[in-house]
Amino acid sequence: MTIKEVLTLAANMLGEDEVVKLNEDKAVENVDYATQTLNLLKECYDVVTDELATEYCPVLASEDFNVSNKKILFSNFTKQPVKIICVKDEFNNKLAYKLINDYIQINSNGKITVEYHYRPAVCNFNDNALFANYVIGPYVLCYGILAEFCLQKGRLGECATWQDKYMKGIRGKTAKKGSYVMPARRWY
Repeated sequence: MTIKEVLTLAANMLGEDEVVKLNEDKAVENVDYATQTLNLLKECYDVVTDELATEYCPVLASEDFNVSNKKILFSNFTKQPVKIICVKDEFNNKLAYKLINDYIQINSNGKITVEYHYRPAVCNFNDNALFANYVIGPYVLCYGILAEFCLQKGRLGECATWQDKYMKGIRGKTAKKGSYVMPARRWY
């Protein structure tokens, strides 16, 4: 599912027919309003995916580096790291590492693999939506987008409704197996 499809679903849930028509390349009466609303929905999508990736559903990446000076600069990563999970050598042995301001200090040279959680980059309308086909799903993602949209528009009543649905959806989707324990029965 693309970002454009997610935003169309969100606009449809919000009742913004002009935005839906604009996304489907149909004739629109008020092009400026529809474009501004679509751009705001896109900004809200970026905020929500960033929140999901950094707080609820971390996105994992792995990169290989050829290290010669026992350090890996954060600027050399293709994605923006949020948390380093592990550092391994070419034989798949875990290495000790130390995080310094702008690099990772390790005790080895050669081929090094770093596994890390990253912050998603800002994407285009035709790119794949990050969490739509993932654990969260398109509807919960839209709830978050609409909560953010209503908050920015000052529609606080609607914001609370969408935020409640969004948080319930996240809790349901990200709960760990066995995290809900039913209390034992008591026989009197």
